[in-house]
Amino acid sequence: EYPKSASYEHVIRRRGAGQKVCRQVSLFLLAITESRLESLQKHLPENNGTPPVDLRGKHYNRPNQISDNTDLKKAAGEHILSFPKYVLL
Repeated sequence: EYPKSASYEHVIRRRGAGQKVCRQVSLFLLAITESRLESLQKHLPENNGTPPVDLRGKHYNRPNQISDNTDLKKAAGEHILSFPKYVLL
């Protein structure tokens, strides 16, 4: 019979040689969860075999962001610099 197209082989490299292991052993050795492995397997074909980039915390919908070229930002920087600097001895 032919293997399923969605099957994965779990191979652990040891002393230069690959050793096939079961899914549970690979989860244990890599110290990852089942959901992390499923996520990696889902994204590997999309990224040509490389893990996906972690996009946590990345978004560009910042409605209150002050642009770099505003006078307000420059004034705030000057205000901060106007405070006295203390030197610790």
